[in-house]
Amino acid sequence: MSRCLICSNELKDASKYTNYHDKCLITMFGSIKVNPIIDVNLAEFKSEYISEHRDCIRMSISGVQLKKLAKLEDNRVIGTAKGGLYIIKPSPEEFTDLAIAEHLNMLMAQSSGIKIPPVGLFRLNDQSLVYMIKRFDKDMNGAQILHQEDMTSIMQPISGKVTIDKYSTSYEEVLESISDATDQKLLVLYETIKRVIFSYFTLNGDMHLKNISLIKGRISISYSDTSPGYDFVPSSLYIPGEDALALDLFKDDEFSEEYEALGYFTRYDFIQLAHRLKLQSKPIEKYIKALIKLYPTFQQMIKESLLSDDLKEKYLALLQRRFNALSYTK
Repeated sequence: MSRCLICSNELKDASKYTNYHDKCLITMFGSIKVNPIIDVNLAEFKSEYISEHRDCIRMSISGVQLKKLAKLEDNRVIGTAKGGLYIIKPSPEEFTDLAIAEHLNMLMAQSSGIKIPPVGLFRLNDQSLVYMIKRFDKDMNGAQILHQEDMTSIMQPISGKVTIDKYSTSYEEVLESISDATDQKLLVLYETIKRVIFSYFTLNGDMHLKNISLIKGRISISYSDTSPGYDFVPSSLYIPGEDALALDLFKDDEFSEEYEALGYFTRYDFIQLAHRLKLQSKPIEKYIKALIKLYPTFQQMIKESLLSDDLKEKYLALLQRRFNALSYTK
């Protein structure tokens, strides 16, 4: 069965390009005329990336994952040093099929109700498979339409430090800062908590401060919403023993009684997070129930993905553990 490399649904009708629905390509590129083969060679990609990141020493998924901007020119997708509308990311040699895994997790996020930009899997001109995401802060002409700020920038003035480490705080403190930055917009707080829960469920142990962003209009003073989701990578699939969450859940090195007793996070930890922020827990409980209900769907998405059989088996086993944890009741 052939599936679209953007939406992952079955290809039933004839389309202009193999492996893609016409409507999906239009969503990604604004036109069916754009050739989905990215006019970049992986060897050139790596060479350019290494020359631009010689001082990069952090060995993590985010530290070794290659990234490059791309733009449209004459109905082709080409690499560019600036002004790109897209970000392309191949799988590092250290992490097989990472591009496929990130695309899979992004589609899972979308199915759980999290807003995402257009994303898909595409081929370079040497047939290497890469993940590509469309930038949500620019229109198709490259004009800036939104101002985006990640939480390292938003929290830095509060910390009083020149710079702030992206792993140096807790989600509780992040949410307190989001409350201040958005004039206490409850929907933004709930959405952020949902993304923390989703990341926990789908093995994303790298949802650090740079992967949490707020947006506002170009002339607005306060932030109005969370950005569309990005960088939902199942990092624990590749890093044995990785912490389940990138940041502490609660501030001051505190844990719930349930965590102290069980040694892992359950639904009660995320409900308690809401209580600590003086938020009603019903929206969080509702989202957790929705994720639990989506468990069979996520299993099927993994089985139908392009991941290797070994990675599929590993993901399914780890996902079951997180399902059991979120399903836990006293």
